[in-house]
Amino acid sequence: MVCKVKVFIYYSFLLTFLLINPNVLFSQKNLNVENLLNKLQIAETNDVAKKIREQIWNKWIYAVPKNAQQNLKYALGEFNSGRLLSAEKAFTDLIKMYPDYTEGWNKRATIRYMLDDLEGSLNDIDKVLKLQPRHFGAIAGSGLIYIKKKKYDKALNFYKKLHIIDPMNEESKMFIKLISKILLESSA
Repeated sequence: MVCKVKVFIYYSFLLTFLLINPNVLFSQKNLNVENLLNKLQIAETNDVAKKIREQIWNKWIYAVPKNAQQNLKYALGEFNSGRLLSAEKAFTDLIKMYPDYTEGWNKRATIRYMLDDLEGSLNDIDKVLKLQPRHFGAIAGSGLIYIKKKKYDKALNFYKKLHIIDPMNEESKMFIKLISKILLESSA
């Protein structure tokens, strides 16, 4: 009888905890992404890094509850079809419903960049990086924005950070060289 009471108390506590903090259910997904990001940092070939990146993107993109998958499909469809204003609204709706949906913020940042709303994009990227400090897409996006704004020191810092997270990333290598050259020429 005592054992049944303990089990009942345990499950009651667990259920109450999950009702108060439902995001705990996503912690395993976050742990998987963190493990993949750790593997990306030590990937020895471009092919291995590419496969790990694809797995990470997949986990980030589909990290919404099942009941929001249709909304996500619509938002991605609008984005992929080039209907940027509609896609921006669809991702805005998703992140209003799920403010911890990191990739929703990142997609909206990308859309805002494409619409030349650089400040709006940077604001969304700030949110992304608070939720996932190693979000290599948002870090690369920051670099692009600062290049466009001709703030090369800031851009270089973001690409160096990207290189630490993803040493096999060709984009970071290319931009580090390019920006370093621009900074060297401007100081001469």
